[in-house]
Amino acid sequence: MESALYSLYEVNLENSVKNDLLISKNYNMQPSEFLNKPYYYFEMILNNIKEIQDSEEKDKNEQEKHNTYNPSKMANNMMGNMTPTMPKMNLPKF
Repeated sequence: MESALYSLYEVNLENSVKNDLLISKNYNMQPSEFLNKPYYYFEMILNNIKEIQDSEEKDKNEQEKHNTYNPSKMANNMMGNMTPTMPKMNLPKF
């Protein structure tokens, strides 16, 4: 009975360390600062980090979708910028 109760509170050490590193990186906090907080605070921080990472990934994917590589379009832009233009000069009237 007791072992079943303790198994509910088992924490994967590797995941815990990854979470600590994420919080330290994203919130510039030392692990001792947030490990003294209650568990629900720790959980809310992790949820916020996950939301931020998801939105950044979504924005990155949208940006990559709009910035697809199109060599013909790039060539047209380069040629348009490279064509010389003659300055307009007025001839003097005699």
